Amino acid sequence: MKIRNGFVSNSSSSSFILDANKYTCADVAKHMIEAYRDEMDNENSSKYEEMIERLDKLQDKNKSIYMYLYDGEQIIKDGDTIKVDATRNMDWYLDTCGWEDEGAFCELMEGHKWFMPEYENKFIGRFPTWDEEKNLPYENKSLWRCNSCNSNARYVMIDSGDVMCPACEKDPDGKDIPILTREDKLKRILKDED
Repeated sequence: MKIRNGFVSNSSSSSFILDANKYTCADVAKHMIEAYRDEMDNENSSKYEEMIERLDKLQDKNKSIYMYLYDGEQIIKDGDTIKVDATRNMDWYLDTCGWEDEGAFCELMEGHKWFMPEYENKFIGRFPTWDEEKNLPYENKSLWRCNSCNSNARYVMIDSGDVMCPACEKDPDGKDIPILTREDKLKRILKDED
């Protein structure tokens, strides 16, 4: 592990480590949202404010978080550290205690369920396992780059079993994925019972 003191200026496609006694996963996500908004996308400020509000309401502040700010940011608590994979080359204004190369935390993050603040906690996605990925019924089985929006966000499997790009909400074949909330499901059940 490479040790680095001071604020992280994230080089492209790197991973970094933070002290979990100083931050929660939600703290880190909020810092990253604010930094990205202020430096890259102030026009969509209300979208980022909504994401921050959802993180403030999150009961488990150390739930693993996956956001799509640029190419997919993953935040996970591991013992007394917070580990972050992020690809944007910018200042995140986070006091880091170490950093690693891209993909260093890949195994740690496999099979994990993620809170996704873009989606109002309506569902929690996870990365498909290798076996699931190779058995998916899509023509395009690469789940690392979306052909529809050309983002590098990793596809996630949502509770319905569908796989979608968090940036454009399409499956690997470019079809829209309907996102049903618990409320939507309940309404459908009640409607079917009438």
